[in-house]
Amino acid sequence: MPMELSFLIFTFLKAHHENKVQVKVTGSRRLGNRLVVPGAFLARTTSRAIATKFEEEIIRLKELCSHMDITVEKLRRRPQ
Repeated sequence: MPMELSFLIFTFLKAHHENKVQVKVTGSRRLGNRLVVPGAFLARTTSRAIATKFEEEIIRLKELCSHMDITVEKLRRRPQ
């Protein structure tokens, strides 16, 4: 995981005590220039402001790291 993504996730988790990140490995690890383990991250927060800022930063990271396959899904509300 690139340092910038690690820092972004760390900052997201520290921003609010209820923030959570789940990671699911989606494929086999492989060696290229470095060890690669494909995965999917699911970030959850109860704060719309934090979600909006996190989404903006992920999109910025996606533009910087074109070699990474980053997909952003929009904020979804939990059914009441």
